[in-house]
This record gives sequence, structure tokens and C-alpha cells, in this order.
Amino acid sequence: MRLLLVLALVSVAGCASAPQHLSESQANIKSIAIVSVVPDRVNLEKTGLTVFNNQASQIDMGSSVTDTIYAIARKRIQLAHPGWQVKAVDYDKGALLGKARSAGLLLRSPTANMSDELAALAKKNDVDAILVVVSYRDASHGYDDGITVRLHTLNLSTIQHAYVRAIVNVAIVDRLGAINVSGDGGAVTKLDAEGLGLKYELKENDLPVIQEKLKDAAISNLQNSMEDAFKAIGF
Repeated sequence: MRLLLVLALVSVAGCASAPQHLSESQANIKSIAIVSVVPDRVNLEKTGLTVFNNQASQIDMGSSVTDTIYAIARKRIQLAHPGWQVKAVDYDKGALLGKARSAGLLLRSPTANMSDELAALAKKNDVDAILVVVSYRDASHGYDDGITVRLHTLNLSTIQHAYVRAIVNVAIVDRLGAINVSGDGGAVTKLDAEGLGLKYELKENDLPVIQEKLKDAAISNLQNSMEDAFKAIGF
């Protein structure tokens, strides 16, 4: 009886840790490349008391956005599919961004807009698929494409509320341009406006000490959004 119980527990544990069922196209993947089409900057936007008090600027993130995306994507691929070879490829991020943002006759996702280019990139570099990370706009809630820090004020002198949000989508596109799997991530994180020392005038937030805090908050939120997107695709 004890032996049967142990065998049953081992069987259940094995089922729980088994990888997700793959589609036929994913099961044939042996090599994959990671492509980030997320802008390497943070949108810094203030919603003022009236539209005349609204302001917007950007924070240059260098390569930290792309580096973060690559690191998390590599880790997730290795954990979920250790047999997949991850290959580095060169690509024109600006050109892909242009395609991702293009509007056609039909409502298509940014990834679908780039599917032909991603398929061509896979064939050119002899990989079976492309894992692509794109960012979204959420105009209804005031979040622009990429990572956005939003500041809200109810007067003409101080910032009452601050939030950061990176809206991302992770998808796998094969050599034929088909999207095999796709998942979103993009939780909003509330920031401590007073603790960060945020100023009413955006130009006053150019101080290095404030910029570094905002950059750290942006990367932290991006990491969470990326993890959520990978969970959504079962990685």
C-alpha cells in the first residue's frame, strides 16, 4: 500500500512539472532569435489641472530596456525549452517599429503588422522562429507606446499621484509569418511622488537623482510586465 502511494505521488508530481503541450509548429522549433521592438526610452507625461498645463518629455534609457528584455526572454526560454538554441541576430528596430505602428484596412496587432518582416528575418538568419516583444498604447488610460511614467496634479504647484506602466506583448512568429502563441503583460505600479522628489515642471525632473529613480522604477515595472507576458504564453 505504501509503495502504491509513493508511486502515485511521484506520478502526480511528474505531471505537475511537465512542460505545456506544444503545437506542432512549436514542437518543431530547434532555434529561435529574440527581437525587441520596445522603444529604448520612457515617456514622462504630466496631466495638469487643465489641458493647457499638460506636459510631455522623454527619458533616454540607453540600452537598459533592450538588455532587460533580452535577459528575461533568454531565462524564460531556457527554463521552458532548454533544447532551443537562442541565436543573436541583427535587425533594424526603427523599421520594425514603423511597421508595428502602421495602420491597415483591418485592425491588426503590432506583431501581425510585422509578420512578413519577422518571417524574412527568421529565414535570413536560419532560425525556426522569432520571439518578438512589442509594446502597446493604451490611449483610453493615457499610456503611450512603450514605458510611460504618468504624473497627475490637481493644482498648479505639486504632483499628487505618479504611476508607471510598461505594456508589452510577447509572441512567437514562425518562418511563414504565423503567430504561434501570444501573451500580454502590463500592470500599473503606483509611485511615491513625494519620495521620488517629483517636481511640478517636467524640466525640473531632469536632475540626475530623480532621473535615476524613475529609470529604476521603469525597469522594475518592465520586468514585472515581461514576467506576466511569459506566464500568459505558458513559459
